[in-house]
Amino acid sequence: MSLHDVYEVGATLGHGHFATVYRGVHRESGEQVAVKAIAKSRTDVSAIRREVAILQKVGSHRNVVALRDVFETEDEWYLVMELVTGGELFERLVKQGPYSEKEASRLMQQIGEGVDWLHSQGVCHRDLKPENLLLSEPNDAGDITVKICDFGLSVALGQEGTLDEKQGTWAYWAPEMFNSHGYGKEVDMWSLGVILYILLSGRHPFDAAGRTDAQMRKCIQTGQLSFAHESWREVSGEAKALIRSMLRLDPRERLSPAALLASSWIVGTGVSEVPIQHSDTNLKQYQRMRRKWSTALVASMHKQAVIRKRLSERQPHGSALPGSPVASPRSIGSSTGSERGEEDLAPADMELLADAFKVFDPEGKGYVLAGDLEGVIRRLGQQVTADEVTHMIAAMDARGSGKIHYKEYLNLASTTIKDKSKVFPTGTVIFREGEPSDYFYLITSGRVRRINRPPPARYQEFVASQEELCAGDYFGTSAILGSGERKRHSTMIAVTDVRVVRLGRDDFEAGQSIDGRTTSGGRSVSDVSRSISEPNGPVSSSSSDGSTNAGASSPRARRAGMQRDSSSSLGPARRPPFNASRSVLRSLRFINMMSNNEQRRYGRGDTLFREGEDARHMFIITSGRVQVACEGRDGRRKMIGQRGAGECCGETSCLSHKPRNSTVTCVSEGGCEVMCVTREDFLALVRGSWDVAQDLIAVSERHEKEKERRVNFRRTRDEVTDEDEDEAWKESEEQEGVAAG
Repeated sequence: MSLHDVYEVGATLGHGHFATVYRGVHRESGEQVAVKAIAKSRTDVSAIRREVAILQKVGSHRNVVALRDVFETEDEWYLVMELVTGGELFERLVKQGPYSEKEASRLMQQIGEGVDWLHSQGVCHRDLKPENLLLSEPNDAGDITVKICDFGLSVALGQEGTLDEKQGTWAYWAPEMFNSHGYGKEVDMWSLGVILYILLSGRHPFDAAGRTDAQMRKCIQTGQLSFAHESWREVSGEAKALIRSMLRLDPRERLSPAALLASSWIVGTGVSEVPIQHSDTNLKQYQRMRRKWSTALVASMHKQAVIRKRLSERQPHGSALPGSPVASPRSIGSSTGSERGEEDLAPADMELLADAFKVFDPEGKGYVLAGDLEGVIRRLGQQVTADEVTHMIAAMDARGSGKIHYKEYLNLASTTIKDKSKVFPTGTVIFREGEPSDYFYLITSGRVRRINRPPPARYQEFVASQEELCAGDYFGTSAILGSGERKRHSTMIAVTDVRVVRLGRDDFEAGQSIDGRTTSGGRSVSDVSRSISEPNGPVSSSSSDGSTNAGASSPRARRAGMQRDSSSSLGPARRPPFNASRSVLRSLRFINMMSNNEQRRYGRGDTLFREGEDARHMFIITSGRVQVACEGRDGRRKMIGQRGAGECCGETSCLSHKPRNSTVTCVSEGGCEVMCVTREDFLALVRGSWDVAQDLIAVSERHEKEKERRVNFRRTRDEVTDEDEDEAWKESEEQEGVAAG
């Protein structure tokens, strides 16, 4: 029988480069399952057969994700797995708040039982890390079950077997995995020790401030372990002793799974049930800090690559580019590449990293201060707290000076690139049109060809049927933009060997709003988005300082309010912005993040641009409110409306290459702040992403329709009766509601 004879396959749960996971239901029993579809063209058949054999051998244990069924077609494998819906272990702990040593002990007991079972069956997992520990939903008693997953690197080696392949994530490797003498199942217990250390402190045991990859590897191989950080102040000596016994250098002396399960910290009654202060926030910072830093670094690499390309295009053939404000990686100090952790990076990667430093240090000081780092992250559209900035500085500041010097920046940047990098050999189909989206990619070396099918006429100017991308370019924005089920819009093929840096949506959304502020009217971005789906919600008019007053319910009352405002600088009563959908907000944030933008501030009454001027910039509003007006056919000034934080203006003229068709003025008492994006940058970002093109063209069309409605309504207002006017207003609002939907 086929998969579909036995199971009903439903919505997509997730996807990776080689597989897509769907929700399924057994047609007879009704059991919900996860169906993992693996493309044969992208995988090693022998590796899949090995993974299936191991899952069939060990999948009966409660702490191991179970394999229910296996189906094979000409093109794909289908692994039907137990459905685990509680999320990753660390994510759950962050959400629930501070947790105690007792809670950590219960979780570690379950993981230990799972590993003990694997080893009793002669299986070494080899890739134990937080991402491979999933949780079930709580049962009626509130208990959860930890499930070990992802057996793609696991091997069956017998009770006394040894291995010599260097597989898995090296930050969780045991010391013996770095040498060539072989290793055994004991490496799994080392990984558990690292996980427990992070669980109780929110820090990696061998990744101290300022350490390079080479230094971190040396610390692992020599077992340089410390509990001096203040996060260990409330953790018991018993827990620390247990970690030491799991992180012993000699695998023969390392704690076994059975010994772990028999330890007093696991089975004893005296383990503290008092929540460890800041345990959840330490863990959350450990995750969020890395995501925000990764996003800031990738965006900075792209920005500087764009500048370099444009300078190159403008230089006479054969002439050198102008000097840079910071020296190249090889000219600062006398450190060798291996000392800075650069030994695994290609020269093109290092060039991009060196250029990216200019975004953090535009004055060329040679170091970055907390204010510099915070400013960069906020300009990229991410929220960031003072504590997070302090943690980022501490992670790179080996000298304790409060500054990130160039070599310290390079240490963490090179590690970040390697952690998130992937290489595609020449000829690889990276993804095809219509496939689920998993990652956004920045090219650090090599060339990629993008193939699009012919777009609708309205997008033809912005979407090429074929184009070639190179270092500094990006692709795959559907993974981080758009909404609903995200699918690829094009096919990408590696023209040469290609190295990329990958980001997922979690990295992109580490900060939520356009620049860390609330949107217009004091509401959050999510509030604005939610208002769009609530067309019957209250309509508010706004004062110049952003306060709101409930609007009257009748059209005549609303019209009266509009007439009052027209005599001041406020304009019509304001409804929730119809262009502030989640998709548009993501696209605007992406433009903000990836463009070489300029932050500008305008006082009340200042003009951003005037009707008839050439369009050199588009604007993303980050605080305050602006009023949009134009000259009508009768020569009188027509108020079109207002826009606030999270909205944009000036995009229409940039897209159409025509003069401005309206005048935009700041009307907030406290002034307005905007991100100013050059037309060149804006159009490059529109052409570089189908999602951005779709969203911004739709916004432009809606702004044009809004202008047409407002101008036409005001032109004929004096020619109709009150009853006709009420009907005209009602019709206008209904049409606007349709446009908003």
